[in-house]
Formats: sequence, C-alpha cells, structure tokens
Amino acid sequence: VGLTDEDELSITVVSVPTMVFSDSFEIKEWNNLWTEDSQNDWSRARQRGVGGRYSAEVDGSANDAQLISILINLGTKKNAEISFSWYIENTFDAGEYVAFDVSTDNGVTWVEKSRIRGDVDPENKWAQVNLVVTNIDKLKIRYRAKVSSSTEDANVDMVSVTAY
Repeated sequence: VGLTDEDELSITVVSVPTMVFSDSFEIKEWNNLWTEDSQNDWSRARQRGVGGRYSAEVDGSANDAQLISILINLGTKKNAEISFSWYIENTFDAGEYVAFDVSTDNGVTWVEKSRIRGDVDPENKWAQVNLVVTNIDKLKIRYRAKVSSSTEDANVDMVSVTAY
C-alpha cells in the first residue's frame, strides 16, 4: 500500500533518412528540376541510361556548360547524401571533364566535389558516385562540362539526394 519504485528510461531519437530529390530523366526534359546556362549544351538523351532509357547528356562544344538543380529542400535535416552515375565517352581528351558542384547558399558560391576526366578516368563505362554534405541549410547541385567537339558526349543519370 504506500510502496513506490523508480526506474530510468533513455530515449534516443534517430533521424530517419528521407529522399528529398531524385531524377532519372525519364519523364521529360528537366522535369522542372533543372535549368541550364546560356550555352544550352545539355539535353535529355536516349543514347544511354542507367535506370531506364534516358539520361542527361552534354554534347560539346561546351565550356563549363552547366546543368543546375532547383533549391533542394532538406526540411529540418542538416545532412545530405548525394548519389548519381556518370559516363564519359573514350573520345574525351585530356583537359575535358564533367564536374559535380555543390552550393549551400542557393547558388551564390559553388564547391567542386567530384570530376570525371578524359584520358584519366575510366571511359565508356558508368561510374557510381556517392557524396555526403554535412551541416547545411540549403542545397543546390550542378554538373559542369568542358568538351571541345560535338562528337564527344557525357551522361549523368539516377541523381538522388537523401536528407538525414
């Protein structure tokens, strides 16, 4: 009758990863998710794809031609894992590349996170890229390409951003 007891309980709150952005370029060109710079060297192409029939393709001549995402809303989360596949043809020469950049200030400044280069990195095969960006509020991603000839193509496919 007047007995009491105490116990301790520890609760750990785990942030569940949430997919906040994805594009396999299957629906339509840019799908309201991307914009290009004034060079307009990027297109939705059916030449090759990883997750279906289409991918984003840059076709030279291009001088840092850009494909830029919309602002990606991470919700209340502060970290993101970015995944994509890319491909360069064996006609890419030394000094030609596709670069992947991240902006955490709505596109005011950009930081290059990865680059695939002609005559250096594997050509004529898809490469998977996974990157983590931490302690951020805003996120935009872009692909930039330097290509000298219209006979040289590179592709990007299966882009996803998971916030956690």
